[in-house]
Amino acid sequence: MKQGRERDLKLKDLVRALRTYADGFALLGDEGRAMGYRRAAASLERWGRLPGAEDLGEIPGIGPTLAQVLFHLLEGREPAVEGELRQKIPPGVWELLELPGVGPGTARTLWTHGIESPRQLAEAPLEKLLTFPGLGEKKARALKEAALAYVERPPGFLLGRAWPAAEAIKGLFQKKGILLWEAGALRRREPLLEGMLLVGVRGEEGLPQEGLAELSLREEESPFGLRWKGAFREIPLEVRWVRRESFGWALYHWTDPEGEGKPLPPLPEGFPPPPRVLLSEEDPFGLAPLPAEEAVFAFLKKPWIPPELRPFPERLRGSLVTLSSWQGELHAHTTESDGTDSLEAMAMGAKERGYRYLAITDHSAHLKVARGLDETRLLRQREAIGELQGTLGDLVLLHGTEADILPDGTLDVPPSLSLDWVVASIHSQFHLPPSENTARILRALSTGKVDVLGHPTGRLLGRRPSYEADWEKIFQKAREMGVAMEINANPMRLDLPASLAFRALQEGLPLAVNTDAHSVEDLDLRIFGVWQARRAGARPEDVVNTWSLEAIREWRGQRCPRRNKA
Repeated sequence: MKQGRERDLKLKDLVRALRTYADGFALLGDEGRAMGYRRAAASLERWGRLPGAEDLGEIPGIGPTLAQVLFHLLEGREPAVEGELRQKIPPGVWELLELPGVGPGTARTLWTHGIESPRQLAEAPLEKLLTFPGLGEKKARALKEAALAYVERPPGFLLGRAWPAAEAIKGLFQKKGILLWEAGALRRREPLLEGMLLVGVRGEEGLPQEGLAELSLREEESPFGLRWKGAFREIPLEVRWVRRESFGWALYHWTDPEGEGKPLPPLPEGFPPPPRVLLSEEDPFGLAPLPAEEAVFAFLKKPWIPPELRPFPERLRGSLVTLSSWQGELHAHTTESDGTDSLEAMAMGAKERGYRYLAITDHSAHLKVARGLDETRLLRQREAIGELQGTLGDLVLLHGTEADILPDGTLDVPPSLSLDWVVASIHSQFHLPPSENTARILRALSTGKVDVLGHPTGRLLGRRPSYEADWEKIFQKAREMGVAMEINANPMRLDLPASLAFRALQEGLPLAVNTDAHSVEDLDLRIFGVWQARRAGARPEDVVNTWSLEAIREWRGQRCPRRNKA
């Protein structure tokens, strides 16, 4: 149970904490207290803003005990209830809740029958699990597969966690007049990292020892030269220090996947010093990564390769997509389904980010756990969007849905309702055989109603592997029906994987880089999707989100005849 307090607290952090405590009491079999915390979380969510201490007595459903819990969270202190639950519930039982398909009830069943961790679940004989109440063979097999995937997940930290940590470190040093630059897998924007590698330039006056102490790092001489090692926010950290004349040479070698684990080779004879660039008054070295590295490539008479494509130079077909060309978001949720911000808040968030369009794609009716919308609620939402549209200036709201692809390939979309945008996604039955997964997706695409296939492989990094399917057949059908492939920018997904996204581009398919935003804050996850698209070699014209709304409508119109034949 982790309630990290290393960043500014937000309303959703308080709601998440209360729901975690509710899960804890459910694990202990105390349904009364569990229900109390769930109701408090729902009440706080309806309150709609981060409360101050003076508000706690005004929130409906928050009595003195829960008010004290919230007060401690607001003060950055651990509530007594958190310590109580941590003492009573083994860490591995909390980990069981991270497995797909495991809620507090299932986790309690496993725990009371001697299963106290995902590893124990993965190693438990199927015959033993079948003796547990409520576990049939199908569910027991799915639980074992999920646990096995969890314990065998590749070691690493999500880019979405490591990059903000690296930015925080760089900010700390910049205040001291020292700039650090990313290298290694972090600079290549790989979705899972073993740690953070940064490069710093050391001057004649030495290194800032207060920075060493502030980050609790140790200084050592190594085959890489002088370096600092340790951890920051529980992520392994290494800072390698070089002289100014070696800066570009170091970035070149330590960004390369083959070179980052090797000592820096000596500078070649005749190697020019890095070009001086005015960055800021605080920068004593006048260095910037791109000019410094471009000089290395030029010296070696090699074509420039962006950092994301150093392992895959064959994917480079032109200038890569950048955030500056972004025009809109095409997969977003509101409080009508499982989002945490209202339609109005999501629209204002998109407007503040300079978007030209925003597709509202709340879940379809089949996904009841996410309060999916049936036809009646979709019609009401359409009216609300129409009323709001007149207040938004240049921002255009598209009314859509994230439609469930059911196990038989049926698309969960009201047949009589015309929508502006349809994201089709799988949210259940991930363990079908590859042939059934393929047939399921092909049938959904063949309806002619799909604009984009959402989080196509279903993976959750470190938690759930991609399901298997015949992607060549799927890409061919998508091209035939005029369907884009999504790169879901949530750092837990980054789905499509870059290798499959590259294959999709080779098939002539456009990519839709979407945040799958469930809050205004989530709209900023787009940077991770852009990096993933760059790792696939995507150019601006390959990404739907860089197109104008008129171009999107023209693209949809071009495929309407194909849809009518479906």
